[in-house]
Amino acid sequence: MIMAIRNLSNLLIRAISMAIFAICLILFNAGLAEASTILYYGQSYSPYEMRFTYSSQEKTVFTSVNGTIKPVALDSSHGKLYFADPLEGVIYQSNLTGSSTTPYLSGVYAEGLAVDADSNFFYYTQSHTDDSNIEHYNVVRANLTNPLNSPTVLYTTETGTPEAITVAENGDVYFSDPHESVAAIYKVASGTSNPVAFMTDVHAYGLAVQGEFLYFSEAYDPNFKIRKVKLSDKSVSDFVYVSSTGAPKALTIAGSDLYVADMHSSVAKIYKINLVSQAQSVELSNVNAGGIAVLINTPPLVTVNTGISTNENTPAVISNTELQTTDAESTEPGELVYKLLTVPGKGKLTIDGTEMAVNAEFTQSDINNSMIRYVPSPTENGNDSFTFNVNDGMGEYATGTNTFNITINAANSAPTFIKGADQTILEDAGAQTITDWATGMSVGPADESGQTYEF
Repeated sequence: MIMAIRNLSNLLIRAISMAIFAICLILFNAGLAEASTILYYGQSYSPYEMRFTYSSQEKTVFTSVNGTIKPVALDSSHGKLYFADPLEGVIYQSNLTGSSTTPYLSGVYAEGLAVDADSNFFYYTQSHTDDSNIEHYNVVRANLTNPLNSPTVLYTTETGTPEAITVAENGDVYFSDPHESVAAIYKVASGTSNPVAFMTDVHAYGLAVQGEFLYFSEAYDPNFKIRKVKLSDKSVSDFVYVSSTGAPKALTIAGSDLYVADMHSSVAKIYKINLVSQAQSVELSNVNAGGIAVLINTPPLVTVNTGISTNENTPAVISNTELQTTDAESTEPGELVYKLLTVPGKGKLTIDGTEMAVNAEFTQSDINNSMIRYVPSPTENGNDSFTFNVNDGMGEYATGTNTFNITINAANSAPTFIKGADQTILEDAGAQTITDWATGMSVGPADESGQTYEF
């Protein structure tokens, strides 16, 4: 009997545990469903452009007139995109939305880029001889926030051509030199400056690392495929993608998916391959991407929505202590866009003094700069509100419809009347009665009609 009860108890515990796990899995998947992916790529054939796609839309960030766009890297911690033109010798920086593009480093001919935001490091590879016949064939680590501050050369070569570079979760760096005279992948342990050969006899043009595996693309006869190597024992195996005519090069990993760009004109596609199921799909066609990066874009969050209280006939500024939205992938308040779904019924909402209607838009920057005001209609009091949603400029919206509540405190209006003509009387004439001297007397608006007045 005791054994039966114990077995029943164990079964109940297992059933409850499985139910809790199932609920957590549902919630986890629901959370993932709210996010979307943004695919950034450098178009390395004409037109030479830095682009990204989101929600079935495409945006061009930058066009190179005389050069080409190749490597791409993301710093989601600081909301930054990096891309390089190795012919013009410039690395550019922009916001993740593609705005505010500026040169980050000049005189650098980068073939590969990588960011380690946790350690404040920026990495690039070079394989170029410039117009002054100066050779740049090296791998460099720079300070992310101040890249001109004493960069460290990790690797230099007289015969090779450094190409791809990637950073593992623990800060270890892997880079490739696919030139036939070298044909190796190197590793630099986190916090050190001495690379060691990790693999030899490999012509890797793309690298991506996650967990216990390093993935690399080969585009060197006779191997045109993707392979993976286990970091612990360096065992190598092929991974799904093999091309008979193409040249797989740039790689990146986002979530549980590997993205590969085959830029050869016979293919010109970017593929997505699930790391677990190995299911493969085409993400983009007719693109010759020399560099790719993928951002998992989460929805913005309305973090402050307290509403406001104002007095009758008194306009009020809506500040960021009453309404604020943040976004994990954006550091620019001007990129968080509010859209009015309904407008107030007892007043109006203005931006810089101009009344806004349904579908009007304003930004978090407008709120931060005290440009949004609520103006109650004359004599109105009580409760009012407007509804809105917020998007991050890249296809993600804050969850649901949000309501901003407004309280208009009633004020006791002064009584009014229309005075009659001025009167002239004689000195010592005594009290005088002026009939109908005060007319149109009112105690105030309709909601104060129960009040009385006296002179």
